[in-house]
Amino acid sequence: MNSEDPAVKLSVLNAGLSANQLIDSPPEKGENALDRLERDVFDQTGVKGILLHMGENDIRHNPDYSSEKIIDRMKEIIKAAHEKDLKIYGGTLMPFKGSSMFTETGEKTRQEVNEWIRTSGEFDGVVDFDKAVRDPEEPERFLAEYDSGDQLHPNDKGYKKMAESVDLSIFEK
Repeated sequence: MNSEDPAVKLSVLNAGLSANQLIDSPPEKGENALDRLERDVFDQTGVKGILLHMGENDIRHNPDYSSEKIIDRMKEIIKAAHEKDLKIYGGTLMPFKGSSMFTETGEKTRQEVNEWIRTSGEFDGVVDFDKAVRDPEEPERFLAEYDSGDQLHPNDKGYKKMAESVDLSIFEK
């Protein structure tokens, strides 16, 4: 079963907020992910699983954040999801070289967080958004055909590629 299977009937509740962060989200960007988890996820009906795709804004806006700090917050969210008997899937962080807030330190943190998402076994599964949209010749950058032009956000084709990288059958288990 995959996203192309007409038998797959799922609804998606997108609780994403522009520029929101895992740890210390500025008030104008909404509460941080952990503070809004109860309201935005657990209080909703019919939730079968969570796809957590956050952390890049933390890296970009807080260059002093280590991968450990971001991973620790992800672990808190994973624990909270599991306490509610929900599966939680980790979405890897996408490349952003060329964007105005790119730094080598931030890239190192992104790579460390992605490695942890892919290999730790803490998540119930992984959706590799990074692999889906990155340039294979320069993996710190978006593939040009998926870049919105700011080297940070995907364009429509990039969002489509991201959606296609999600195996919807994980939510049927």
